[in-house]
Amino acid sequence: MEPKLRERVHIVRQYEVHCYSVCYYLLQNEEQAIKAAQEVLMRLLKDNNLDNKSNLFIEQYVKKQSMKESLQVIYSKE
Repeated sequence: MEPKLRERVHIVRQYEVHCYSVCYYLLQNEEQAIKAAQEVLMRLLKDNNLDNKSNLFIEQYVKKQSMKESLQVIYSKE
C-alpha cells in the first residue's frame, strides 16, 4: 500500500464512529446509516482534501460529507 493511502486509511479510521453517528442521527435507521457511512468512508479514502489538514478541518469535513450522504438517502426514498 502506498504511503499516502496508508496515512489516509489511518485518518479515516479515526473518524469512522463520528461518520456513522452523524448518519444514524439523521437517518434513525441502523441499516441505512451503515450503508451511508460506508459510502462516505470509501469516498474519503480517495479524497485528497484530507492530506495535511488539521483535525478540526477533517472532523468538520467528515460531518459535512456524512450529512450530505444521509440527505441523499432520505431524498432517494421519496
